Amino acid sequence: MRQAIAVTRDNLADGTISDVTTGGDCKPFDELVSSGKWDDVLLYHFKCNTCGQLFELSAETYHGAGGWWKPLKHR
Repeated sequence: MRQAIAVTRDNLADGTISDVTTGGDCKPFDELVSSGKWDDVLLYHFKCNTCGQLFELSAETYHGAGGWWKPLKHR
């Protein structure tokens, strides 16, 4: 999870992707990165700034029950 968050942070910084997360109970992604403290459940959405592909970063950190970084189908 740390690696996925670090790669996402770097891709946001270099403009490869944009955070398109809307609403929800998660703190803003930049706050997650700067605080180093994770919520029990993470659910963020990002968009590739080149092709428009959407991605989802999700994890259940409280129990460590898994998570994913996956592309979503285009709408």
